[in-house]
Amino acid sequence: MLNPMWKLPIRGMHHLAGSAGALTFVGGAGDLNETGQIRSPDDLDRQIAGAISNLESALEIESC
Repeated sequence: MLNPMWKLPIRGMHHLAGSAGALTFVGGAGDLNETGQIRSPDDLDRQIAGAISNLESALEIESC
């Protein structure tokens, strides 16, 4: 991922999406802000919406 919009609270780079030929893999797209903190810790519905939004962004980077 060239320009991450958020990052996990771990050292090093974590790529949320990557492609190999016609296959695209996605993992680790939670409801996290730019510092790796959960944006909506007490609201599961908002966490799901945030995770889907981050998933959409990760797939967009891979031109999916």
